[in-house]
Amino acid sequence: MNVLILDDENSSRIVISRLLQDGVPEIREIFEASDFETAQRILLKQPIDVLLIDIGMPEGTGFDFLDTLDYSRYSVVFITAHKEYALEAVKYRAFDYLLKPINQQDLKQVFKRIIDETGTAVNTSLGSFSIEEHKIDITTETGHVIQHIDNILYIQSSGHNSIIQLTSGKQLSSTKSIGFYEKLLSHTPFFRVHNTYLINLQKVAAYNLGDLEVTLVDGEAVPLAKRKKSLFVKELKEIIIT
Repeated sequence: MNVLILDDENSSRIVISRLLQDGVPEIREIFEASDFETAQRILLKQPIDVLLIDIGMPEGTGFDFLDTLDYSRYSVVFITAHKEYALEAVKYRAFDYLLKPINQQDLKQVFKRIIDETGTAVNTSLGSFSIEEHKIDITTETGHVIQHIDNILYIQSSGHNSIIQLTSGKQLSSTKSIGFYEKLLSHTPFFRVHNTYLINLQKVAAYNLGDLEVTLVDGEAVPLAKRKKSLFVKELKEIIIT
């Protein structure tokens, strides 16, 4: 698990970083930024899982920063001295909202929930995902199924569970959420085109930005969220020859 701390106060970044290092062993690397530009450069170069963001920044608010991103790709935690922004934080689907001064127990509880609910820690461990072999361990109600990611067309949300659609036409019902798989597959050619669909970009046959629709190689069409259009095209172009 990699974390980015965005806070213009150096002393605050130091305190938060130390608390994380001492209290959250699942964290692999901690990055720090004192301004929006630095934070954006880090996000372009590094696989970040969790954003810890101060609300009051010289360039604007932490919300202004999130408006420049597809922040649904991260677990966002606001760390601030201001109580009055809590309602707005909810609109940005913040995972949590912590008030300064921060204590280690609060951070530990937040990261425990992030790991439990999203499975983020799996990305940086020797757990069920092997970068080299590109296989995942799919947890079902009856056991486990190992699948190469190239055999997966898409993963569809089904409440707190997921449906894994394979290229063979077979479906697997997983007890893990789509958010879990989004984190697990964050460094692979999978992209969340919609709240309910995480697709394999290598299986895209066509797309229509006007109709907000993506057609996969089996002929099935899945919805594309309007706010995901530009990022979808960008991610797709990175894996195809034009």
